[in-house]
Formats: sequence, structure tokens, C-alpha cells
Amino acid sequence: MRGLGAWGRLSPAGRAGFRHRAARWRQGASWHQEARRLVVLAVLVPLAVAGTLVGTQRPAPEPGTGPSPASSLAEPAALSSSWSCAGATAGPASTAPGTVVLDNSGPQPLTAEVQLVGTGGQGRDMSVVVPAGGTRRVAERLPGAPWVGALVTFYGGMALAVQQVSTPHGVASQPCAARASAHWYFPEGATLRNADEYVALLNPYPLDAVADLSFFTEQGPEQPAAFQGVVVPAHGLVELDLRSHLRRRQHIALSVSTRGGGIVAFETEVVSPVPPGAPLLGSKGAPDPVLPVAGAELLLGASAPSVSWWWPQGADGAGLHEAYVVYDPGPRPARVRLDLVAMGVPGASASAGSTQLVVAPGSATLLTTNGEPWALAGAAYSVHLQSLNGAPVVAERALTAGAPSAERGRASILGEGTPATSWLVPPSPPEPVAASPLPHGAQAAHHGGRAGTGRPKEARSKAGAGRAARTSRGRQAASQARRAGVNPTRAHRAAAPRPGQAWLWVADPGPRPATVELGPVTRGTGGPRWALVVEAGRGTGVALPPGLAGQGLRATSSQPVLVEEGTYAGPGAAGINLAPAVPLGTG
Repeated sequence: MRGLGAWGRLSPAGRAGFRHRAARWRQGASWHQEARRLVVLAVLVPLAVAGTLVGTQRPAPEPGTGPSPASSLAEPAALSSSWSCAGATAGPASTAPGTVVLDNSGPQPLTAEVQLVGTGGQGRDMSVVVPAGGTRRVAERLPGAPWVGALVTFYGGMALAVQQVSTPHGVASQPCAARASAHWYFPEGATLRNADEYVALLNPYPLDAVADLSFFTEQGPEQPAAFQGVVVPAHGLVELDLRSHLRRRQHIALSVSTRGGGIVAFETEVVSPVPPGAPLLGSKGAPDPVLPVAGAELLLGASAPSVSWWWPQGADGAGLHEAYVVYDPGPRPARVRLDLVAMGVPGASASAGSTQLVVAPGSATLLTTNGEPWALAGAAYSVHLQSLNGAPVVAERALTAGAPSAERGRASILGEGTPATSWLVPPSPPEPVAASPLPHGAQAAHHGGRAGTGRPKEARSKAGAGRAARTSRGRQAASQARRAGVNPTRAHRAAAPRPGQAWLWVADPGPRPATVELGPVTRGTGGPRWALVVEAGRGTGVALPPGLAGQGLRATSSQPVLVEEGTYAGPGAAGINLAPAVPLGTG
């Protein structure tokens, strides 16, 4: 009773701080068993759309695909209550000022405890109430701290945390990590005259961790002594400037390993505009080249290699340069195949392009699509990379855009490995200025909304439903969508996005078409909802109306799919951003 009396005498802020520290201690006490670390909210994700159950059947695994990769985001069918965020600088005038976006997907307000930690040992605790179906933005400001991270704990409900960074040349965001790992992998980076590369290591546990970093560059394997035995303090943050010991490297693949315990690793790259007269990277015989496109990139590493990676969307074109970087951190060579499948007209056979390559153990290989005879010039497509000999790899898509493309900036995104039937789409960076992310003439789905409303046009949705009925499986999927009270549509024309829009990309890796319902995370908000019918083995995209861009969304599918979000800035705006959605359930 004496203890209860002491608890009763604590102020509300004191109680919140005690709960926050207790939750972090419970996490750290069992770092060797990740499942015990997470305080998890089990989320049942039935595919009931407006009271009608949509049947789900998982496709059989592809031959030779092996196990799916360990996710550094959230386990399907559950959403973590604790998130670790890093990769930002602590101040409005710094290199990459950060903001943590707290997104509440549930019908009730939630309290989040946020602990900011700086590279100099600084700290700040705060409590934030996040409204139902809403977001709250927390500026990561710590006086005297060059770099900052955030440890976020939600009490109850279903919510996620998103790390955003802003620079004069681009805005980037990634979902924060739902779990720590003893291993992290980054396939691509650079340290050139106009390119700065940083790695942030965040320790969410109450015990110190020791990390070793190894690199593969155009000069071969490298292990600078300064990046070995790096001590990451308990509940602390370490930031590593790769330029300090890896100067003028055009390509950097990176592995992080701890000697015990788990950490979280983010990569931040900031590229400034081309200095006058500087030769561009790729110019034959050019000394000290620079990257040709300015921008900012933020990436949460992959916690494990895999034999299968998907990207729901890919494209190249004039001024739009696309590359895939394949990193083999293992002891044997990997023979991989990259497949491109066009997002064509429904009912038509899919055009496809494919190429194979061998990646030496411990090395990385960069593969571009621009100008390649096997690629799909002038088309939007979904992308699948798979290891043909079972050697797991880590793979990243890198995109740069400049004139004459309508977009401006750079972005990168790791492949996704585990399809799911329910996804949370993180809020997009603030104030995106949209341009078409597709080359001229490429086709993708459009939301079909009237200007300013985001509501589907009846005539257009009927046309989409008719096209969906050209095959028996497509007809069944469209019928399920109608019974659910949403409008089925398919890709049928080039998109015409408006300012303020973001894009959502969906790939269906299975043998059956998927009906994907999309809308606000909280049904009671009454916001617009509609459905896409995605061809089996293909992908499609939807331009989000201004009313939905910038807020968290829920995507629920009749078949396991993969989902990512993109924002594409035009001339005079700041950057491109690509971010994976967070899986909730596999059905």
C-alpha cells in the first residue's frame, strides 16, 4: 500500500515518465529475444469491407524463393507499440533537420511518450496526445546535439512513427524501426565533393552495444579502424560521417554487425547542387566527379538479406534515371534475375523485360535500366528481383530526376519481401508538389476523382468495373468490390496528378488478381474510399487526391500484395521521396 500511495502522489508527468522508462527497461531486459522486447498490439485484420467478407487465399511460394526476409518494420498481423527513429540533425539550420510524425490509426486518442536522444548524450522526454485517425509532428530539437534520434512508445491502440528530414534540396521520410537487429545492410551510398553520407546507430536498450562496420567500394573491401568496435551507449545515439575515412568513394555498400545485442541503423545522404565546372559522375576519365542531381535520402537498413525482393513501381525516361544495386553480403556468389512487368492496359498480355547477373560474395553490382535493350522504355512497371541459386542478397532501387523530366530530385528504396493483406501507408512528407512520376505515355491507375473532392466518378468507375470483368477471376474480384460498397477501377490511361498529390503503388505477386480497398485509416471519418483491381503478377498505381495526401491511409487487399508510397516534386520544389508501407496482416 505504501507503494501505491507513492504512485498516487506522483504528478501525471512523473507517472508518464515512469511508465516510459519501465517500458524501455522491459524491452532491454530481453534484447536477445525480439519477440519479448516488443509490446505488441495484436491486430485482427479480417477482409470485411462494409460488412462483407472477402475471401483470401495465399498463393503458393515460388520455386526457389526460400524464406522471406526479416522485416525491420512491423510483423504482419501485429503493430509494434515501440519505434526507433534516427538519421536527423537537431536544429532548424542544421544539415538535415528532423521531425517525427506520430500517426494514430485507431478510433481513440493515444498518448505517445517520446524520448529524444542526441549524439552528445543530450536527452529530452515529452508526452504527446495523438488524436483518433490523426497525426502529430514532433520537431527533433536538442540544444547542443549535432544529431538526434527518437524512441517512441505508444500506450494502447494502433499507431506508427515516421522519421522525416528536410533539406534545401529535398525532403525524405521512412517509417521508423519497430525492432532492433544485430545486423543491418545498405547496398548503396557515395562520398563525393557534393555528397555527404552518414550512418546513425541508435540503441533502444539499457545496455551498451558494440558495432563493427564493413564496406565494399569501387576500391574493394574496406574496414577502417575507426569504424570497428564502435560503442553505442544504452538508450544512446552514434553518428558516423563516412567521409571522414572513406573519401571520394563513388559507390559504398555497407554492413553493420554488433558483438551482442541489437541496434537500429539509418543512412542519411545529402547531395548539394553541382559546383560550377565540376565533371559529372560517369564522365569518362573525369577526375573528382560529382553527383549530377541534388537531393536528400533517408533509408532504414535491411535487417536480413533475402532471395526475393519486390518494388511495386519502376520507370525510367528522359531525365529520369533508374538503377538497381544488388549487394551480396554472404560467402558465396549470387546469381540473380531482375524482371520488369509492365502496368499495361487491363486484359492485354503483360510485356516484360528480364536480365541476369552474378554478384560476387561480399560485393555489390549496379544495374541501370536506361537504354538497355531488355528494359521497358517509356513504360511504368513492377519489379521483381530473385536469387536463382539461393544465395540471399540485399537490393535497392535508386532514382534521380532532372531536366527534361517533369520531376526533380533523388530517392532510394529497399525492396520489399513479404506480401500482406493489410497495410498502413505512412503520411507523406509535407507539401509535396506533384508531377507525373511516369515517363511520357506510361499508364497507371488514377483515382478518378472530381477536382477537389477525391470522390470517384460514377461513369469512370463503371467503365473500370466493365474492364475488370474481362476474365472470370477479374469479374469475381470486381463483384466482391461492388458488394463491399466501393468502386472497382483499373489502370486504363495516363495519370494527370494535381499539385499536392502523392502516389500509392501496389504489386500483386500471386496467381490471383487482388482487390485493394484504400481509404482513411478510421472508417468513422467518412473520407473517400475506393478499390483497385490489380492484375495477378503485375502492379498498378493510384494518384491520391489532395484530401488524402499527408495523412495515414489503410490499404486492405483480398490477396497478399506489396505497397509503397511516392511523392514527386517538380521544378522549384524539394525532392522525391519513396517509402514502404507498413504491413499489418497476411490474412
